[in-house]
Amino acid sequence: MITTTEAWLKQTRQACLDACAATGNEVFRQFGEYALKALLVDELRRYTPHSLSACLQDFWRFADDSRQDVEIRVFNPDMSKVGWRPDGTVIEVCSVEMPFLLNTLRSVLNRSGCEIQALLDLNLPLRRDRFSRIKTIPASTDALSTDYRTLIHIELATLYDGEDLLALDADIRNAVGMLQKIVTAFPRMQTLCREAGQMLIENLPKGGDEAVNRMECHAFLQWMLRSHFTFLAVLHEKSHGDTEKSGLASWSGIELDTLAGLPMPEQHKGILFGKSLTRSPIHHDRHADVVILPMPDGSTFRFVVTPDVLDADGV
Repeated sequence: MITTTEAWLKQTRQACLDACAATGNEVFRQFGEYALKALLVDELRRYTPHSLSACLQDFWRFADDSRQDVEIRVFNPDMSKVGWRPDGTVIEVCSVEMPFLLNTLRSVLNRSGCEIQALLDLNLPLRRDRFSRIKTIPASTDALSTDYRTLIHIELATLYDGEDLLALDADIRNAVGMLQKIVTAFPRMQTLCREAGQMLIENLPKGGDEAVNRMECHAFLQWMLRSHFTFLAVLHEKSHGDTEKSGLASWSGIELDTLAGLPMPEQHKGILFGKSLTRSPIHHDRHADVVILPMPDGSTFRFVVTPDVLDADGV
């Protein structure tokens, strides 16, 4: 038996698909079909078939015009130009696949006190022609990993303009830029963690407390590498004074607290743990952890991380 809600949902989706098909663009009609499946019933109720079709058309044009790995726009739609107008400001992103992208956007909006009214999050393969226009949405069996794009459309409850709109735009771009930096630097941060582990077991004493301590530290680094933490930054402070910085350690837009100013206990040979004053700009909106590891050669590694799994209290 079909419920009233199911009947309404089917009718609304079909009316919107008919409006998308009326454009004569079969690829856009396919996009509309994916989008309608992703929207929740309560979100669909915010639109008429015409306004939703107009919203999706404008979003599709943005995706079609996107040329960079990550494109962002934070704007207030003009009814006279795009045929629809939401209650609040709209945020749209077209990006290569990146972990934690939606979580990062949510964290920025939560910190800014923004309420989300509608959210569309899609991951689709978009294949372009030689003029860089989207020509097909290939089936998953035919899609290449490079075809996939993350498409995010967010409608806020509040309409921002002027300086408030510019500030929101800057906050979002800065956070996504930091996420890109972390994703790009992630292989090097993993390599630094492996190098630290290798340094610990080189010339390992045959017995005694130092050997046990080094093996325990090595085991911890191996555990840390097995996807239990998200690396935000890694610093290798070398004994001759140079420091290799990776991840957000080389990002000028953040004051990264690595606990560098705290005195190290004399003759300490094990791992030190501390809580950074820097809140994680990606993934989880919480203060980062700092893992400090003095090495046998006199250098020090500092890992700024957040755990990948949180309990109910965020610990």
